[in-house]
Amino acid sequence: MEELLRQIFGYLRGAWRFRWWGLAATWIVGIVAGIVVLYTPDRWESTARVYVNTQPLEAKIRSQMGESSGQINLSQYAQQLSQELVSRPNMNKLIDDTDIKLEIRNQKQRDTEIEKLIESITVRSTNKNNLFNLSYINADPQRARIVVQSLVGMFTKMTAENDSIQNSGARTYLEERKDYFNRKVQEAERLKTEFEQRVIVDPNTTFAMRMYELETQLNTAKMEQAQAQQSLAAFQRTVGVENGKTWLPEFDEPIATLDRQLKDLLLNYTADHPTVRNMQRMLDDLKAQREKAIAEIRDNGGSSAPTSNPAVLAVQQQFAAYRAAVATANAKVSALQTQVNLGKDTAANKLAEEAQLKQLTRDYDLYKTEYDKFTKQLEQMPAGSGFAALEFRVVDPANLPREPAAPTRVMLMVAAGLLALVAGAGFSFLISQLKPTFDDAQTLGEVLGLPVLGAVSALVSPGAKRRQFHSLLGFSGGVAGFVVVVGAAAVVLMLRMQ
Repeated sequence: MEELLRQIFGYLRGAWRFRWWGLAATWIVGIVAGIVVLYTPDRWESTARVYVNTQPLEAKIRSQMGESSGQINLSQYAQQLSQELVSRPNMNKLIDDTDIKLEIRNQKQRDTEIEKLIESITVRSTNKNNLFNLSYINADPQRARIVVQSLVGMFTKMTAENDSIQNSGARTYLEERKDYFNRKVQEAERLKTEFEQRVIVDPNTTFAMRMYELETQLNTAKMEQAQAQQSLAAFQRTVGVENGKTWLPEFDEPIATLDRQLKDLLLNYTADHPTVRNMQRMLDDLKAQREKAIAEIRDNGGSSAPTSNPAVLAVQQQFAAYRAAVATANAKVSALQTQVNLGKDTAANKLAEEAQLKQLTRDYDLYKTEYDKFTKQLEQMPAGSGFAALEFRVVDPANLPREPAAPTRVMLMVAAGLLALVAGAGFSFLISQLKPTFDDAQTLGEVLGLPVLGAVSALVSPGAKRRQFHSLLGFSGGVAGFVVVVGAAAVVLMLRMQ
């Protein structure tokens, strides 16, 4: 904490050395910002309030239709008309009805003016009683009022002459809603049919069932693969791995027979008997051939290298059979695993397709329900029930603004003064960083990396103290004068607004 405070005070002392530069920057920025605030053009807002009364028409509809009219709500229709007021066709017509068209020379300028009107015009409902506020902001107060007057007339005409309400009553209204939902039903049915044709689904076999069958086959194939690998490993351990445990039927069976006969002969004859020596020689030859076969098997490693030894050929054939079984099992597992992976990747798409189909079905059912409801209401409605259009009343006509709606010059002037003070302080700090100095011995030692033996204090003379005091007074006066000027400008602007 102490180190942080030391750095902060060091920055402040550095900025204080260039305070006069900062004061000059404050005045320059303040003057420029004040001029910008003073010469920013005024924006004038004209407003009007209109009221659309739907209750009498709704009451007459309900009196004619009884309970079947429970869902009729003309207030929502009035809200829809207010939203359609600020549309490109209406703005284009508004330009033709006002003097704005005199300033337009080509289609590009007209498009630009339409976009400006859409951005500057506001139509909002103040409450649930169909009371609407119309407002428009422009640099010319007269034009602002003219535009709002045109909007009021346009809203009146839209309300009185709209196709679904003009010279009509409940029957025309219901027929319009019925036709509307009929179009919606047809559109929803078309989208649903196109989706079902695009996404082919087998109704007899579900996706989950197919995935279950594939995973079952994959598990079975993995078991067969493990058995084939175990059989190959057991055969490799048996053939040529451990000496004395290798089983070669071509040699082991004759050797066992001779060995048994030799033992029987030794019970009656000595080892020097010719028959015994002859049988011993045959036994030794077979054992030597067996060892040679085992060595050849080890050298070949169970491969298919060319050989004329029948024992080796038999082992190689068995090796080939086991390896073929393992390769077949591996290929089967790989193929089934690929199908399962593709099925899992497809699962997400299937879920999205099912959700989309459900949404299309819900839309179709909703529109079909509304269509059936209005059809039933028309069937139950007696003939000849016509009513007047919606009642429209101008509560507050378009006014000529007396005070600008923007900008708020007083607040902007105060903000400009604060911005100038911050800019001046920042400018002083920036110069102090560009021209750094050492304010204490500790900072000097840290930067240079050398020990500082001591520091010499400056002795300030009385004349230097007076100059410092006068400099402080001058700087304080400059800051105070700036604050006074900003405050005075704000007061003058406030008086002009009254």
